[in-house]
Formats: sequence, structure tokens, C-alpha cells
Amino acid sequence: MALELEMTEICLNLQVMPTYSYKSSSALIEKVNRCLVNLLTSMRGYSDQVVQDFKHLAPSLNFKDAAKNKLSNLWDTSADYKLMYALRNHVQHKATAVHGFSGNDMSVSESESWVSRTMFTLTKETLEADKDFKKSALENQPDKIDVRRLARASVRGLGAVHMQLRDIVQPSIEAARTLVEGAIAGYLSAGNSSAAGLTIGVDDGTKSARHIMLDWDDVRIDLALKNMRPPSLWPSRRPGEPSPEDVRRQRDEAGHSVAQAAKLIFVSEQRWRDYEEGLPMPKGLFQLYQIKAGLHPSHHLV
Repeated sequence: MALELEMTEICLNLQVMPTYSYKSSSALIEKVNRCLVNLLTSMRGYSDQVVQDFKHLAPSLNFKDAAKNKLSNLWDTSADYKLMYALRNHVQHKATAVHGFSGNDMSVSESESWVSRTMFTLTKETLEADKDFKKSALENQPDKIDVRRLARASVRGLGAVHMQLRDIVQPSIEAARTLVEGAIAGYLSAGNSSAAGLTIGVDDGTKSARHIMLDWDDVRIDLALKNMRPPSLWPSRRPGEPSPEDVRRQRDEAGHSVAQAAKLIFVSEQRWRDYEEGLPMPKGLFQLYQIKAGLHPSHHLV
């Protein structure tokens, strides 16, 4: 959220009061760098701690291995997450991540273009020059990498992993809460006016007794409700607009590469990738592609 808010404010300011001096440009890059480094640290902290901090869970859940496997699969399948993971090591030991920005990205043509027309970028060539940077993390990335798109895609992928891990522990969490609620209810039904004195001994030692309460779990429930699904900032799909699967299927059927498909409808390669990843593709644009690719069910070029 901090990165999105910072970049949106920058985009709005430059839309209303465009200033591109060296000094002002450096200040903008510094702001985005700070937010990106914070995000990289948070993501890496999550991926490390979610594996390490849940060793106390029942062996039958196999949570540690599940977390490692799901994060490993995300690394293998998401070029954006792989790059963000490698980028964290780079900013920790070498240099800042954001190398420049474009104040008027003309490849963006949608009505909300003011939000994304200012594009902050990583330069692939600069990262390749670092001999310690994982070269595999730069595969399938363009020469100039859009920071905002990169952050959104990688956080969305990590959020999906988080939802899967939460599903694994949910039955145990519900059972634990039911057990504590039952203990509190039994304590109160025995004539006690408050459950404040209810404790549980650990390892039969009175010194290690812990108070039984549900306040901490109420906080957990609030957090779970606050994060009910992986974050996604794609606009809602309107009636008639194709799904990402439809867009990908039509391109596969036409036998086109992303570059070939994008060229047919006059959009950038990255914009086509966005359509396949979740950004709603305008209905007319999809039909234009179908017609030019010879796939429209009723209209054909002559």
C-alpha cells in the first residue's frame, strides 16, 4: 500500500505540475526506492519466517515442508517473484533498485492512464552488470522493468501462497478456539463471575501457567478478515470482456507470440501480458484481435 500510494501521488503531481529537473527526478526516485526496499524486506521476512516460526505445529500438518514447497513453486513459476527475491539481496549488499523513470509512458492509453503513465523502472543491463546477481532472475524480463507491475505481480503471487497456507492450519485453529471457548464456558458455569483467573499449566509446572483468554485470537480473526484474498489492483471485469484464459487461449490458437499478438492490436508486449495475467481487456480490442487473427466466429477480413 505504501508503494502504491507513493507512486499514485507522484503520478498525480506530475500530471498537474510536471517537473523533470535532475534534482526533482532524483527526489522522486529516492521516494520510490525507499518504499520498494521496505516491500522487499517485508516479502523476504515473510518467506523466511513463515517456514521457521511454525515448527510447533502438529507434525501431521507437515506445515514447514508445505510452506517450503509452495514458496519454491512460486519461485519456479513466477518470473516476477523470482526477480523480487533476488532484488532484495542486491539492495542489501550492492545498491538501490530503481534506476530511472519515464514521466510520459505513451504505451498506456486507457482512461486511467494518469495513474500509470509515470513508470519507474529497473534496468536489466544494470542488474546484469552485478556479477553476484542471479542471472536466472532476469530471464523473461524486458530491458526496462516496470517497478509497479513487478511489485503487484509478486505480491499477488505471495498472497496466493499465504491463502493456501492459511487453509492448511484453519481446521487446527478452529479446533483450538473451540477448546478454549469450552474451557471458559465451563469455568463460568462453575460459579465464577469472570474467567480472568482461568489458567493452564504447561508441562505440569505452576510457574509456567498461562492465562486462558481469546483476546489474542480475536485480533487474529480481524487480521484474517482484513486479508481475505490475495491483493489485486486490476479493475473489475465488465460484461462481455474476455477472461485472461480466453485471451491466452485465443493467442495459443492463433500460434502467436506475445509480441506478435500485441503488434496486431497496437499495444505493448507488457500490456498484452497484463491482459493474460488479469487486467480486463476491452471487448472491442479482443474482437479486433480475433478478426485480425482470423478467429472471430462471424466476422472475417477480406
